Amino acid sequence: MSFLIGFSPYETLLRSNDEDTVKAVFQKLFELLVNGYTIPRSKRDVFRALVKRQISSRSEKVRKWAYHCACYCSPPTDDVCNSIIAELQKEKKIENILWGLTALSLKYEDQESLKQCVGKRHDEFVSTISENYLLDALVLFGNVTELNINIILDKNNTADLATLTKIYGYPSLVDDRFPEVTQDVIRTLERHNDPYLREYSFWAQALTASKGNYSALPDDPNDDVQKHLATLQLQNSDEDFICAVLKTTAIRPEKVSIPIKTGIMRGLSAVSYNSKYVPFVTSWFARETTEAIVIMLLDYIISNCKFDRDDGTYFDAIKDSLEDSILSPYIISKIEQNKKYGLVLKTIGDQKQLDFIKKGEQVMETMHIEISGTGHNVALAADNSVATATNVGVAHKAELDQLIQEIKASAKAELTEEQLITVNQRLNDILDIISQDQPKKTILDVLLDSLKGISDSIKFTSAVTKLVEFFKK
Repeated sequence: MSFLIGFSPYETLLRSNDEDTVKAVFQKLFELLVNGYTIPRSKRDVFRALVKRQISSRSEKVRKWAYHCACYCSPPTDDVCNSIIAELQKEKKIENILWGLTALSLKYEDQESLKQCVGKRHDEFVSTISENYLLDALVLFGNVTELNINIILDKNNTADLATLTKIYGYPSLVDDRFPEVTQDVIRTLERHNDPYLREYSFWAQALTASKGNYSALPDDPNDDVQKHLATLQLQNSDEDFICAVLKTTAIRPEKVSIPIKTGIMRGLSAVSYNSKYVPFVTSWFARETTEAIVIMLLDYIISNCKFDRDDGTYFDAIKDSLEDSILSPYIISKIEQNKKYGLVLKTIGDQKQLDFIKKGEQVMETMHIEISGTGHNVALAADNSVATATNVGVAHKAELDQLIQEIKASAKAELTEEQLITVNQRLNDILDIISQDQPKKTILDVLLDSLKGISDSIKFTSAVTKLVEFFKK
């Protein structure tokens, strides 16, 4: 697995004139960056220029995610920081103000320095946002180590409560600094009278693939809240519920709001491939007119094409889309930069012909795991889920599969939910590494050591030790 982001497809979309597309791409990039992926050095200047350009976008949702991505401009350079500081003098959206300051916190590392960036608007922000708004901005990337959760809950300030959802939603950024911010705390915000907090309560749980009974919750009148609730419902529901949602959406996609369709797609992308979903997904794809949703559907179809190989519906949808002058460059760039999709584009004359990578070329048969979460959380799942493992001989696949299942069982029995998420992430990383044509042993050893260090429980340690011995053979 490479931790370098294949940036070219994203670069193409970030130059789109469609605000929803640009917003969605920045959001996807930020989620990858939070999870340890990196913009290639050759593309850093391009990335920085695109972020700087969108910081002053007319769209507040694009600005919001441009501020997010500015956090990864190594840290933000003077020109990016100056753009944010200038925008803060006129920014109205509270969430955008806080994320702008969050990006600046990588360079201005204390409240007094951040206050200077705010300038004459400080008193205004104290009264309209929170007396602790500068502290809120320092939580993720700054040096804040202590928060009094009970005081935050008692004061019931929107911005401060939203900070708790960010802590829960981005655990890798805060490490173990705030263990008291649990799912129970976040779930108390689901029925808050402020839709902003309801939205971020569900958002944080969707981002961490939280488990719970969400299908029984009533639909929320606010589409931005319903978006994340829809993601959670699909992540936690059975195939009948998912089919019902997809069927309704596929019939009249124009009747479903863009936020809710986004939530449905994020939820769908977090569950295993199921052939029952194929006709609804392709029907929706054929009727959808919103560029951002078309791209999300296309990403899903490309990712699941190899699982639908016998039927070929997804393959035909991709092949047809190559005739679309707008979609074609994105498809070509995406497939050519990522072999895990099991697809190849062969040049015949002046045309690109889509085909599956043949067994024995670069990708072999698949091994059972499920990609779960909203872009970066991974969980082992049922036997109908899949991931590619190419460099393990056929004779050893059954043994490897059994070892993984042993680790899964021991982790589920002995570890906390947070540890289980980490275990699943490490297992997925290991499988990605061995799927490469030339697996890097050094990285594999680091991942195995990291897996072993998650817990010292006897059964779990024994199961991991067996996996280590397997790779030594």
